[in-house]
Amino acid sequence: MTAPAVSALTSTAVAQRLETTLDAGATGIQYADSISTIAATVSPAIRIESRRATLGVAGSISELGTNAWTAQAALDASMFTPSIAALRGELAGSAGGSAHEDGTRTGQLEAVGRVHLMRDAWGLWAGGGGGRAWDGTSGHALVLGDAGAWLHQGAITAVLSATPTAVDDSLRYTDLGFAVHWTAARGEIGATVGARAGHGLIAGSTSWGTVGGVVWLTSHLGVVASAGAYPPDVAQGFPNGRYVSLALRLDNQRRWRGPVAGIARSRENESDRRDSTLDMGRADQEEFVTESSGEVRTIRVRVPGAKRVELSSDMTNWTPMALTPAGNGWWTTVLTVQAGAHQVSLRVDGGQWQAPPGLVAVTDESGGAAGVWNAP
Repeated sequence: MTAPAVSALTSTAVAQRLETTLDAGATGIQYADSISTIAATVSPAIRIESRRATLGVAGSISELGTNAWTAQAALDASMFTPSIAALRGELAGSAGGSAHEDGTRTGQLEAVGRVHLMRDAWGLWAGGGGGRAWDGTSGHALVLGDAGAWLHQGAITAVLSATPTAVDDSLRYTDLGFAVHWTAARGEIGATVGARAGHGLIAGSTSWGTVGGVVWLTSHLGVVASAGAYPPDVAQGFPNGRYVSLALRLDNQRRWRGPVAGIARSRENESDRRDSTLDMGRADQEEFVTESSGEVRTIRVRVPGAKRVELSSDMTNWTPMALTPAGNGWWTTVLTVQAGAHQVSLRVDGGQWQAPPGLVAVTDESGGAAGVWNAP
């Protein structure tokens, strides 16, 4: 998934959700169909997400088969405006660079503004900005465009993007990309394809593709594998190449609960069905029930007599989402949600937003009512 889509979909996590990962493994690389090497790589990353902002820092250091080392680091941040109808603004910035044993240094700094159109299961964005890059010898001015669309259905998210770029006054090109991501109970897999069109491009580097995924061995330990080809970074002077990698990943977030925990959660759900009752001004038998399969969450709400039930949450960017009627007073939806505490509000037939039945009521960042749901 491309960065703008990730920002738009994850900026809504509950205040200060912190995720840290550490990958350690090996990578085989072939640069520009010529130089081949194997590297041992360690890659730490940290990401903080809230309703109004995201901040991510990632890096890697590799010991190459030639006994030389190379290191890279990147920082990205986004700030979001409150939603106006289905529209939301974003101001994003990123900085990154690399250092190598031979003394070469590169760097890049970018700032981009975007407008997002957010719907229940799809969205669009468009924007642009600029930046500066250093290839180790000289600096380059960057002018950037950014547009795309995303679609989210159950455990699958697909993203289509276009990023026009101008480097100084001599090079102009557009990258077109398509990415798809699928999440299951014990893992996830994603793939990307891309193509570059423009002037002055390097032969053989105008298309690329990758595939990769993670399988969780325990709740916090997984195996990560990926392979593919990537395009050249003409601004920083990096060549295109091919790679294959395999690593172990440690994650502070609970990724898989295992069969015993799953049985326990099912029993909790049954208890919720019996005990979760709270008057929302509609009926005496309202219920809020969740069922999980990894990060795929089925949310069910029972509101007898309701004509329309909406959910608003940090999981939906606080954009109201209409639930689907499922008969006998039940309304439902399916979301991909990471483990942790989330704030959720319900609205029945256009009334006031209230905490779902059975959840601890709190006041959200806008002063409204919400309930705290702890996703396992």
